[in-house]
Amino acid sequence: MAISIEVYALINFTMNTIIIAAVARSRGRIRWGHVLCAAGFGALYAVAARSGWFPQLNWLPCQAMLAVVLTLVGVRVGSAKELASGTLMLVGGTVFLGGAQQLLIRLLGGPSPLTLSLGAIAGGAALVAALAVRAQRLERWEAQVLIRRGDVSARLTALIDTGNRLHEPLSGLPVLIVEAGRLRRMLPAPFDPMRPVSTLPPEFRLVSYGALGGQGRMGCFSPDELLVSYGDGWMRAPDVWVAVYPGRIPGSAHALAPAVIGRITPAGRRIIKSEEGGRYRWSIPHIR
Repeated sequence: MAISIEVYALINFTMNTIIIAAVARSRGRIRWGHVLCAAGFGALYAVAARSGWFPQLNWLPCQAMLAVVLTLVGVRVGSAKELASGTLMLVGGTVFLGGAQQLLIRLLGGPSPLTLSLGAIAGGAALVAALAVRAQRLERWEAQVLIRRGDVSARLTALIDTGNRLHEPLSGLPVLIVEAGRLRRMLPAPFDPMRPVSTLPPEFRLVSYGALGGQGRMGCFSPDELLVSYGDGWMRAPDVWVAVYPGRIPGSAHALAPAVIGRITPAGRRIIKSEEGGRYRWSIPHIR
């Protein structure tokens, strides 16, 4: 069955978006502008390769370079090792989704715009599930967290809580829940964690919760710096919001971290810490 170039480009763009977003999500952050830009570039590349005007685009080295470019644009990476890992995940995701799509097309009686679209959606769902299983194997259960806002820092123990599925509504980023007592020095004076709605500062936002022995709303903020340690050096954490919990968190931990915090890989993200005059100073030799 012949498919118009417009339909081919749209389906390719959809598949690229699904794959790149799934890989970016597994690494802790989706930047949708970057994902869509990479997906669009990949779709243009596929159309140009299919047209026959540029046969070199079908060469394996060119396709490998395309995978590297799409990873750089669409997936957050901080080192050469992460770039290689992200590229392999992107290639593997492409093969995985393509195989799932072809299987569904055969089951539905052959290629058509509908079966190609359904195959892309079903394959994307399977890819997200597979990457989620992989990510769970990398999770750790407890970590030291250092939060910096302005000139004030707070260091505390966080429990990696796979049940913490809170997200800040506007950004969609995960939420790190921290006891208000551990953050008191960095909270602006008008803000009262017990009355977050009426005292919320302009730079704060509200997030609703239904756990921790009750339900309600918490004020949350985006930290200037969030670092994590498992005892082998400090590492940059994925982008998260910090929610101020007005009560006490059960157990010895003072914070509940989203699962994405437990998936940080130390390669290329190590940070050297020193303390001068009561303040933390950070040098990051491996991060540009």
